[in-house]
Amino acid sequence: MINISIKDTDGKTVKCEPFDYDKYPGEVFEKIIPIPVPSTKSDVLFDKNEIKIFLKMFPKVAIERPLVIISNKRRTMELYLIKSLRTYNKRDLWNNPCITGYVDTKNLLSPTLARNDFKNDKNFRLVKKAILDTEPEILEKFKKAAERINSGDFSEIESRFNSNFKSLIEIEDEERNELKPGDLVKVSDAGTRLIEVLLPKPDGPIASDINHHGSKGKGEGKKGKKAQDDSDKQTIKMERIREFVFPPKGNQQNLSLRIDDTSDPIKDIDGKEKRSELFGNTVTIYKRHPDFAKRINTNSVGIELITTELITYIASEMLVHFTNYSFTQSGKDIQSDRKGILMFFTDWLYRLEDSLKILIGKPLCK
Repeated sequence: MINISIKDTDGKTVKCEPFDYDKYPGEVFEKIIPIPVPSTKSDVLFDKNEIKIFLKMFPKVAIERPLVIISNKRRTMELYLIKSLRTYNKRDLWNNPCITGYVDTKNLLSPTLARNDFKNDKNFRLVKKAILDTEPEILEKFKKAAERINSGDFSEIESRFNSNFKSLIEIEDEERNELKPGDLVKVSDAGTRLIEVLLPKPDGPIASDINHHGSKGKGEGKKGKKAQDDSDKQTIKMERIREFVFPPKGNQQNLSLRIDDTSDPIKDIDGKEKRSELFGNTVTIYKRHPDFAKRINTNSVGIELITTELITYIASEMLVHFTNYSFTQSGKDIQSDRKGILMFFTDWLYRLEDSLKILIGKPLCK
């Protein structure tokens, strides 16, 4: 047995080992196909006039290991890269992130010098035909397997959404609590009496205005109001760093996502199906709603994949409830601050979309 090791730039040695097809559960397709080529008795004896197709579909794992062609006992190239292999299933079958395996062509094929294709001789054409003729059989078996798992477990997408959403809320709170010159904060010299002060600029005088909200000035019109504002301000000496500083606390609610694929969407008072609903702090999104279904990409073997449109859809549904809660808690007039609501919604939508791009193309169900 030949042992092969690779040493990386850091000096770490890694031993090359064969891929473990039994590491994850999945559906196996295995078939030996005779190739009608002129053969000698030794060819028949050593099965040199046949090819072996071995595929395994991992419905719940993106292996990212495309099927390869083995020629003369050597991995030659990935099958989907063969230019002359014209098929509509090249992406969904031969370059599917959930399908891996090999086609062992024995010594029937002759690779080109660049090893990026094979010589287009009679043997190659017969092998190619055998592979393409087997596609319907492979697809049928894998579709039946996909039907058994395309429901129920959305834990991966739910966990990723919930984790990223919580992280964005924490980042938002940290940014809000970062004190800047000109911010109005509450401080106390002894930790008891609170006064509101404006933080001084780092390169400015060590002084701050104190706002006393208890007194009311008398006056009429703008002149009276200005006199009141001036009389309510005093200047105190401030240190660069003060103890007993109380930054504003975030009141964002950490919502969680749940995808419901067993219930029909609930309806509003007008009888219209709702895409989602907030129960406690859980946003339940209904998979059976037509708008959800049309944003799923189902490949040729029946596996449902996450799309960019689905990421935007789920993020938008969560943010509808999150935006409503946030503005309600802030005490702002929702009717008069429509632009602020839209800016808040889109800002969170873009950030949430960016953090979830890694899910695109992965199976919807775990």
